[in-house]
Amino acid sequence: MCGNFKLTRGYENNRPGYDLALALVFSCCRSLAGRLLFSCPPVAEIVNPAVEFASLLTMVLSVAIVTALATLVALVLCALRPAVRGLNATHTDLDREGMKRELDVLLRRGYDGGYLIFTDVDTSRFIQFRKYVHAKGQLGLETHFPRVGWSQEFYSRVQDVLRRMQMAHDRRVLEQGVEMICADFGTDLDAAADFADSAFTEIFELSTPRIAATGDGMSPFDETIDTPERPSAWSTTRRVLSSRFRD
Repeated sequence: MCGNFKLTRGYENNRPGYDLALALVFSCCRSLAGRLLFSCPPVAEIVNPAVEFASLLTMVLSVAIVTALATLVALVLCALRPAVRGLNATHTDLDREGMKRELDVLLRRGYDGGYLIFTDVDTSRFIQFRKYVHAKGQLGLETHFPRVGWSQEFYSRVQDVLRRMQMAHDRRVLEQGVEMICADFGTDLDAAADFADSAFTEIFELSTPRIAATGDGMSPFDETIDTPERPSAWSTTRRVLSSRFRD
């Protein structure tokens, strides 16, 4: 049974904000350290050397604490990079076997609702796959193809390809009023990869597609996710940190 599916193009899923946050941490700490250091009074204005020395020592300790905290935050952010980005990196120039490998990662490591988007770099034509986990061991991959402005001319071709593949499919209308063709591939990676390949060569009629994969909602660890429960962010954080420190 088809579940909720995101109408997304995939490129929005890369997160440059992560690198910006890391740079911002260093920038703020550097600015704070500069303010503390340059707030020291000139030597000529020093009246009580003991008091001024204590004040200077306090400021130096403050700078050291701020620097240590900044370093700790940076280390944590670097350690959490896989957890924050997941498997969000874009893989390009994929052929059928390459798409099958990406689908295998989604099937094994994806959480319920995790998704993968294959996009032709030159035309921006794309297809989406979503992982579902209804109960322990009851999992699979499905695809939804929307009937919207850009996809009108391809809609009937999708049905033709699915019929040729003898894949069960139906048409659904989402809450937003968007009609979609829904096909459930279960755990059949070959069928999912065949459909993905046919989407670019037959449905979109691209002679030399340059296919990129972007995904989200997948475990940063090499593990099999076969239950609908999703770990908390704190649980994932602890696992990432412990694995990084072990390495």
